[in-house]
Amino acid sequence: MLNAFDFRIVNFYKGNIDKEPICGPWILIGFSKTSTGEINEELKNRLQKQQKWLKRRMINILNKFYEKRSVQEDVKIVLVDTETGFKIQNKGSDSLKFLGEEERLKKLKDYEQEFLDLANFLKEKYSDYLLYHTDP
Repeated sequence: MLNAFDFRIVNFYKGNIDKEPICGPWILIGFSKTSTGEINEELKNRLQKQQKWLKRRMINILNKFYEKRSVQEDVKIVLVDTETGFKIQNKGSDSLKFLGEEERLKKLKDYEQEFLDLANFLKEKYSDYLLYHTDP
């Protein structure tokens, strides 16, 4: 879904409470390093400029999503900077490891649902945009 909005998804994780690492779902948006693990400075600068634009765009989407939505603070989807871009994850995702098993399971379901709700919001709010910006 996010690819239709020009976000390049590098990786994602559905979330896990049974084995390490214990965390909620996340989506990594950015660029991949080359096979040597390096990128030249010119390309890096261009990519960083693009990432700033994409971060502002994601922040705007999340602000609209939460404009009339009330959820627990730890369930909210937030933006976290990474070396090669940023990821979106639930605010309380990193705290799952400190919860008991039953509470972890409940929180993971809440966190997953929040991502599904965001996807549905994008489909509903931007259906005309998606009609013209996705492959048939």
